[in-house]
Amino acid sequence: MEIQTAINRRFPEESGQGTLTARAMNDELIDITVPPSWSDNVDNFMNLMLHINLRTKNAEKNALDIKRLLVADPSAKNADAASWRWQAIGDRSLPVIRELYDFSDDLPRLAALRTGGRLGDPIVIEHLLDAAINGIGFSGRLEAIDLLKDMPIDPRIELGLRPLLNDETLEIRLRAAESLIERGDYTMKGGVVDKKFELFVTESDYPLIYCTQAGLPRIIVLGDLKIQNPIMFDTWSHRLIIKESQEEGDLIDIRYLAKDNRGIMEEQSSTTLPSFICFLAHKPIPESPSMGLNLSYSRTVGVLHSLWREEYLLATDDKRVDFKAQQDRLLAAINQLTTSTRIKPRKNFDDMTEVDVPSQFLNIKQPRIDEED
Repeated sequence: MEIQTAINRRFPEESGQGTLTARAMNDELIDITVPPSWSDNVDNFMNLMLHINLRTKNAEKNALDIKRLLVADPSAKNADAASWRWQAIGDRSLPVIRELYDFSDDLPRLAALRTGGRLGDPIVIEHLLDAAINGIGFSGRLEAIDLLKDMPIDPRIELGLRPLLNDETLEIRLRAAESLIERGDYTMKGGVVDKKFELFVTESDYPLIYCTQAGLPRIIVLGDLKIQNPIMFDTWSHRLIIKESQEEGDLIDIRYLAKDNRGIMEEQSSTTLPSFICFLAHKPIPESPSMGLNLSYSRTVGVLHSLWREEYLLATDDKRVDFKAQQDRLLAAINQLTTSTRIKPRKNFDDMTEVDVPSQFLNIKQPRIDEED
């Protein structure tokens, strides 16, 4: 019964749950129901189950004891265990861990920040932003951004993450962009394109096109990018030709030979990259009759990569445009983590250097666009 009481005190029954989180079936067996708010994060929920303390009446003292042990022996293993134990205690641990938010030793500080972030402590926001910007090692910066992404609504978070779109480190820029997208920040303009992929665009001092493959594919465009005129682009054995328009304005002429009943299509598009991406993917229908080539996601990315490779993509300030696919980003993060020595990498990155990451959909070194079947 003590275990049942401790679990139910930490995870009270939620609306729509229908039963207590923990129900003792007998002296040896307890039935656990995952609360609805944890249905998408079962791993963390089970970790908390493993670290719940049965002495529920002395939660503040328990939190203080954990703090003393961690400060006395600030190893990576102890920092991880301390964070889970504080989280298992819940909000009653906050008065204790707040004293560590600006602690001089990185590992106790990171353990406290991790706990405060996951418990949604509003006081931790400024400290997490400081960690994300100024760093507790590279992995600590990434974790701070991830923690901020999942915290409750607070305008300080979006305001603090936006400058990271100009960070010199690729992974920091992309992690910040993804966090702002997840939080619905107005600076990340875009959405789903014809149910094929997501497209988001925002300002940055580092022009970049980033393409993902996992889940619903996504293209993130950092910076104000456009197709450079004059242009004469020819691919797929002359089936797709792009050239400068003779009409006034920032326009390009596009000739495309489709292998269906559409035949030869001759259209115009804006040189602005987001508009051009939408044009490539859009399928004209009565409800949305604007012109488009109805290309698949992979073919859209292939066209973008070929234009980039032939140096037809340009930032408005003439800066060099970078192009990254998902596997390039992963390899860059691995390299950064393995060369960062200030603190040990997070546990979930420990084995990443052992992984040989194959190209999933685009070989950047040897780009190729195949004919349609």
